[in-house]
Amino acid sequence: MFDILAIDWGQKRYGLSYGDSSTKLVIPDKNHRFTKNIYSDLELIFNSKPINTIVIGLPTNFQLQSTKITQVIEDFILVIKQKIFR
Repeated sequence: MFDILAIDWGQKRYGLSYGDSSTKLVIPDKNHRFTKNIYSDLELIFNSKPINTIVIGLPTNFQLQSTKITQVIEDFILVIKQKIFR
């Protein structure tokens, strides 16, 4: 049972992978283009699969400091918490 969703945020696309915590199996999904519907697309995934863990890559520079995209991803995480996990 795939209960982990991993999100890899890129500049033009995001990648999704599904993981199974019991078998340690990971299945990559296709890359997705960013659209206005990203939140509703993710909500459909959460409603159709028993996801209980989300892993989101958070980029830093070599000094482990935030980059320009880091804040965008942190904002994305806040919106996911508000819209999907109300």
